[in-house]
Amino acid sequence: MSMMNAVQVIRPKAIRQIQTEKPALDSHNNILVKMTAAGICGSDGTIYHGTNAIVTYPRIIGHEMVGIVEKAAENAERLKPGDRVIINQVVSCGRCYACRKGRGNVCDHLKVRGVHIDGGFREYIAVPESDCYLLPDCITDQDAVMIEPATIAIQACTRAQLASDDMVLILGYGALGSSVLRIARLLCRHIIVACRTDEKLENARKKTEQMLIQYNSGIVDIIGVYAYKKGIFGNRIEEGLDVFLQDNPRTKMIIVDSLEKIVEGETGQMKYGFAYNKLCALKEVAGKHGVTLLVSTHIGDMENSGNFVDVADTVLEVIKNSSQSGE
Repeated sequence: MSMMNAVQVIRPKAIRQIQTEKPALDSHNNILVKMTAAGICGSDGTIYHGTNAIVTYPRIIGHEMVGIVEKAAENAERLKPGDRVIINQVVSCGRCYACRKGRGNVCDHLKVRGVHIDGGFREYIAVPESDCYLLPDCITDQDAVMIEPATIAIQACTRAQLASDDMVLILGYGALGSSVLRIARLLCRHIIVACRTDEKLENARKKTEQMLIQYNSGIVDIIGVYAYKKGIFGNRIEEGLDVFLQDNPRTKMIIVDSLEKIVEGETGQMKYGFAYNKLCALKEVAGKHGVTLLVSTHIGDMENSGNFVDVADTVLEVIKNSSQSGE
């Protein structure tokens, strides 16, 4: 029996290097790949910390996988030893309605390598040939790891049908936010990046000159559960908002993030009535200061009550009005 090294999260906050059996080829998993690079994603962190709701333990993590074909079974048609490949993280059944429509990414029986089944933090992995994609020589193994998160950004921008004269608001500038920015700047001229971290915003500013970035004390301010938990707004967020707007008179828009978490933190429970009352209190404060209020989280059926507005359209209107007034 041939053995190999792997990295396994046994349970939350317990990770180890293990010896495990080297996979064998069969008619389904007909390509043996020697791993050369694997990304560390934010979701890997949640698996380690025990905050990932869908992972099963123990688990060999890693879903952004690059390697070299070590061996191909007799029924392999495209790949041969020595080919460099990136491996699809999604395993779909091929039989359900979504799969029959070419949407294996939302398969009824979907499994993700590194989450539901073992992933790429090991020396070798056996996978179907259909899950492997050839890499050109111009892309290094390390760069190829970023193909998977780049596809998420491409999908988001494609579904949004971005055009050159559109305006895009990217809420948050983490790994996916930065990937979205890289794609969006190829498609449209006006981009707003809103983020709580000054260092990340400074990094975003360096990416392109064709970008408008507004942050605290600017056109767009974001408040939410993070600020509430840190005590920035005190115990009652509407009172804190009133003080905040007095201190930041240039603010034209407030985006309230995770309202349901704020309400749950204040009341110890989550009920739509509490959320509705909290929303009304925030709207009253915002109206007193002439500020547009947006809520980024849908709660129950309140969207239909007129208390929610379309984020993209409203941001565009606020920015245009601010530009026309010379602010």
